Amino acid sequence: MTDVARGSNGEVNKEYLKKKKFSRKHRQKFTLDLLNVMARLGEDYIWINRTKKAERTFKFLVTLTSEREEASRFFKISKQRLAFLNKEGFDRFGRNKYLAPLLTWETFKEQLEGIKSYAMDYENAYNQLQEAINNEDNTDAISKKLPESVLTQVKEQKSRLMEDKRIALTEKGLYVPAIKELEVIMSNALVRIKDISAQLSTDAEFTIEDMFAIMQGITGFLGDVLGGDPWAALGTFLGTYAHFAVKCTLSSLGEIKGKLNKWLTFGKEYKALQDSSELDFDRLDPGAVPEVMQANLDMNKEGLTADLVCLLTGRLPEHHSGLAEFNEQIERFFIAGSARIDLIAKVIDLDNDIGGHNFNIPNLEETASKIENLRNSEGSPIAENIQQTFLDDLLTSYQNMENTFLQKLWLLYKSFEFRTLWPVSDSLIGFQRTTSEAAPTTGQLQGIVQLNKVFQEIDQIENKGQNCFTKFGYVTDTHKWSFDQEQHIALFNSLHQGKASFHLHIKDSCPTCFNVRVLKMYIELYGDNTQENDGMPSKVYLNVTRGSVSYFKDAQNKLRRFRQSLLSKEFQFNRFAITDKEKCIEATKNGQADSSFCITKKDPRLMPMCSRLSDSFDAENKLLGSPECPSPFGTYTIEMPIDENLACQDTQAITNKNCKEFDRTKYTKMNVWVLNLYWSGSYPTGPDDARCQVLDEVKGQNETRISLSTDQ
Repeated sequence: MTDVARGSNGEVNKEYLKKKKFSRKHRQKFTLDLLNVMARLGEDYIWINRTKKAERTFKFLVTLTSEREEASRFFKISKQRLAFLNKEGFDRFGRNKYLAPLLTWETFKEQLEGIKSYAMDYENAYNQLQEAINNEDNTDAISKKLPESVLTQVKEQKSRLMEDKRIALTEKGLYVPAIKELEVIMSNALVRIKDISAQLSTDAEFTIEDMFAIMQGITGFLGDVLGGDPWAALGTFLGTYAHFAVKCTLSSLGEIKGKLNKWLTFGKEYKALQDSSELDFDRLDPGAVPEVMQANLDMNKEGLTADLVCLLTGRLPEHHSGLAEFNEQIERFFIAGSARIDLIAKVIDLDNDIGGHNFNIPNLEETASKIENLRNSEGSPIAENIQQTFLDDLLTSYQNMENTFLQKLWLLYKSFEFRTLWPVSDSLIGFQRTTSEAAPTTGQLQGIVQLNKVFQEIDQIENKGQNCFTKFGYVTDTHKWSFDQEQHIALFNSLHQGKASFHLHIKDSCPTCFNVRVLKMYIELYGDNTQENDGMPSKVYLNVTRGSVSYFKDAQNKLRRFRQSLLSKEFQFNRFAITDKEKCIEATKNGQADSSFCITKKDPRLMPMCSRLSDSFDAENKLLGSPECPSPFGTYTIEMPIDENLACQDTQAITNKNCKEFDRTKYTKMNVWVLNLYWSGSYPTGPDDARCQVLDEVKGQNETRISLSTDQ
């Protein structure tokens, strides 16, 4: 060992270090207070981007708290943090890199202003208290330096975290049954595929068991449709992959074949949990989730289906009556599988948030209790170690507020990146918290100075963005997708039973259309006899849920994908006012531009999908929400709800469902209208794009285009 000055770092030769197993008796010597300090240190290491130290700290905590019921809180937070540290697809905070917030970045900026305001009061009080202790003031003097606002802020921070936890638990409670519902859709699709493939040859080289094993591996889902061992079937296929690749290109399967076993194992372990209510990361590998998400199953479903059908060539009769439905059911399986893995990813994120709240809330409760005890001490002397512990608790509470600020800051950058497609959140990768680091050395908090610097950076990016987008004009345009029962059998069969899914593919976007956003949407259904005057209500109600994935093209023409929380909307249409291309043209010729056969930008039938429109009802009303505009490209679930207690003759009732005699099977065609915003021709690569710096040169003019129809 080397002799060094007191307080500096020395060195120890390795031969002096001996490895010894901790007995339960030895572990008990580590008190809960000490474990709490260690856990807080581990959390700090994560926030200041020292992940190796964080990993060592939490591993040691797992050792110390194993089989200690009274220390279960520290055991759980340590296991949870270790499950995500240095895991591909997650940042150091345990957040999925592909998830984006639903709110606009401006909303987060307002929230940051609020946090800065109450952190300022707390910082001033802490510094006054630190000064009083350093001056060795008596208890009364110290108490006077501790204004009521400190206790108030600690309690309010606890209330904020409890509310965040409640919201997270509520959201998680919505996702768990939704995942179950998607698994039912996937199982039903497999059953239907099995029925259609009944004519397959029993001695086929590539069997239906092989195909099911691949499909379940691709989606990380283990169903109960077939018995047997899917790993054996998958192993057989992978072992003879080169043989099959001679006959089929297998381009989509080839990209992911090396991960199918891992994903299938995830499906097995997830199934053992029954649902997502309690995630066990000792058994469940969360790293499989972002990998499956990256496979983009909803977008790549056609390629994956083509590979599977190619492998079955010669097993299905050439003119098999169910071939079209066979393909569609496979695609339906992948669409549901994509939505399911996105929801699991969201549940994992929520679980991380809840775990953090479970750790932080008791710390705040303890600090609040100590503050009240100090205020009620009535002049009793305070031991030096108690003073320091008390200051440590206050500092931890301040750091908790600071962490809340950083979490909101992270969400702001992610939301800004979601809107602009600029990689601004990369600046957070190396972010190290500096606001409260000065306290142990200078004895004073200097956080507000640092928070103001953060706002300066935000303002700088915002100003650059405003300057940039002033020179790159956008376009607003309408577009229509059409679906019918003949070409989309599975979609309408499911819809006639109540609920179905459809996908709007980004390949339908023009090559030079960038960052396409859906501002408004209108969905209508009709059939050969749905416009008859049969005494049924004219208004038809729909529930539409926008899937979590949004696909965009950025300035480099690269595909960008983001996941958000699910967004549900209630739609309605008049079955006697269905749009029609030919009739719209005729009406326009006759000067009837507002005909119900046409869709215009101001058409009241178009429902706002976000808060970006100045003419929308909720544009200036924050209490109606501030959702960011998603891409039109992605997966949607549509439902035609029926109220079994609502008579169709009861025209006076306010309702959001169709009456009990409503017949879904009459509706065999569907139009999906969208009002889009996008940039045509070119798009800035980021706030520092050189083209944004050119003075007085506008790259494009804002433009509005209205299409009469674009039937496909």
